[in-house]
Amino acid sequence: MRALWKVLTVVLMAIWVACFLVNFSMYWWPDMPTSPRPEQGRIYPLNNHGSYTYMNAWDHRLNWTIWQVTPFV
Repeated sequence: MRALWKVLTVVLMAIWVACFLVNFSMYWWPDMPTSPRPEQGRIYPLNNHGSYTYMNAWDHRLNWTIWQVTPFV
């Protein structure tokens, strides 16, 4: 039983670290424009400390999912 908890702890910590790194690096992804581009689907704003960058739907869902999952991990 102790081995199960150790493995579970390691897996949850790995998930938390991965979520943190992806979410932290999202603000510096080079392909995010500073103005909305509806033809590319980049209409979701990401507040980058007072200047906005625009995400597509997949980036937006990833950001939302990470913010919802991380507190439970």
